[in-house]
Amino acid sequence: MGKKEELLSQSLQESRLADMLQDHHKKLLVLKILEYDSMGPPPPFPPPHLPGETTPSLHHLFKPFQEVLSFFENSLKTSLEKESFQDLVPSLKDCWNTLDMASILLLMGQRLTPASLQTQEALPPSPKRLLQSCMEPYNSQISVVGRAWEKHIGRRDDGFWGVLQGSSREKEEHALQIVQTILEEGTWWNIFIHLSGKAVFEKRLASGYGARWTHNGDSFIGFLDPLEIEENPL
Repeated sequence: MGKKEELLSQSLQESRLADMLQDHHKKLLVLKILEYDSMGPPPPFPPPHLPGETTPSLHHLFKPFQEVLSFFENSLKTSLEKESFQDLVPSLKDCWNTLDMASILLLMGQRLTPASLQTQEALPPSPKRLLQSCMEPYNSQISVVGRAWEKHIGRRDDGFWGVLQGSSREKEEHALQIVQTILEEGTWWNIFIHLSGKAVFEKRLASGYGARWTHNGDSFIGFLDPLEIEENPL
């Protein structure tokens, strides 16, 4: 763990957010702050850019963190590193304590549409839970993720979904690898009220391909093709 990550993690753990967030939320939040510190906060936002997106600039949310981290970075060049580390924990703690839930979600990377939830209900489920729900049985022969993958074969001409072949186990392994890629490389996530009236969690790759679960990750709903009109989360 680098010095900045340690500083952010310690201050977050000492803030009022500690009891509100699970470990995977804290990890995601720290990693996103480090990303913004390295590359600058958006905009521009990475693709995909869905119709109706309303995600605001994150510059004002990140600025307090940027000021403290910049001061700490400058202190690394002096003999005051150790003292600065401990002195800055309260400053970063104050940064965390000023955030409301909507701001926390934005810093975590939530992309907004008019139907987005911005309450504690919109905290993203853990990758572990998302993968577990994919393996729930569809029937005695195949899991829900394997069946969802079968349904998407042939929908697109770019070969993203692969070729329909292999045993049920091989299909599941291929489908799970796609899910893993979406979870690890996804650039877009949101929790919103679907047209069905239920809250769903959605994550997409830059190409627009993605997957959808119930908002808590307990049930895998299916895969998503790029920018389908009927899948537009508005």
